Amino acid sequence: MFLPDDPTYMMADEYASFISSLVWLRMYCVGQMGKNKDDYIQGFKSLKEHYDTLYWNGVPHPWSNEGILTLFEKIEALLARKRFTEKQISEIGSLLYEFEKNKEADFRNTFINHRMKEAAEQFYPTELVQLLESLIKSEEYEAAVFAAFKYLDNHLQKLLNVSETECYGETLVNTAFAPNNGMLQLNTTQNEQIGIRNFFSGANAIFRNPSAHRFVVYNRETAGAIIATVALMVQISSQTNKKTTHT
Repeated sequence: MFLPDDPTYMMADEYASFISSLVWLRMYCVGQMGKNKDDYIQGFKSLKEHYDTLYWNGVPHPWSNEGILTLFEKIEALLARKRFTEKQISEIGSLLYEFEKNKEADFRNTFINHRMKEAAEQFYPTELVQLLESLIKSEEYEAAVFAAFKYLDNHLQKLLNVSETECYGETLVNTAFAPNNGMLQLNTTQNEQIGIRNFFSGANAIFRNPSAHRFVVYNRETAGAIIATVALMVQISSQTNKKTTHT
């Protein structure tokens, strides 16, 4: 799925700041750069503050996995000791290095997956995201595109209160958007009403119908663009004016 640049850049920037803070603290400990225990406490506090920025709207999420939480617990235990020596400082550096080497990639992937899903649900219908999530992860892009259009059909059928077994395809598009007597009207100009009818009909003909008759190969980018178009179609149809009667 396609996402606007802003949340994508924000996510990348927040994670870069977090991992830079972690690397800095590791080097700080390895080089024994602090003058006293408080300096290392402040360094760890800074790391946790950068970690907290990874929360979406400040709310903890499941991607706060065991690896990072265990790391923080061990560092806090070392900093809590009354006797704080070069040995404890070296241990903190080693813990940070071990996380970077063996656990950071897993933490990063978990973080990105959750944040991408949350961002997608901000810009796409939640049901659509849930429907397509596993298909996109398994790179079943043709199936994802086809499922997206089935979701669109179902959305229109609910708006129109019509049976999914009796009203589908071109009949569904015309029932919804036909000029003058379609149940979903833009209430602008007839040309625009004709345009929305043709838009929905054309999208079905170009992207949905071929998958029903033959194998179509989509890559991630193409599938994402088509799914983004479907999400737009859902939004447009939801903002139309429904007629109380249909003739």
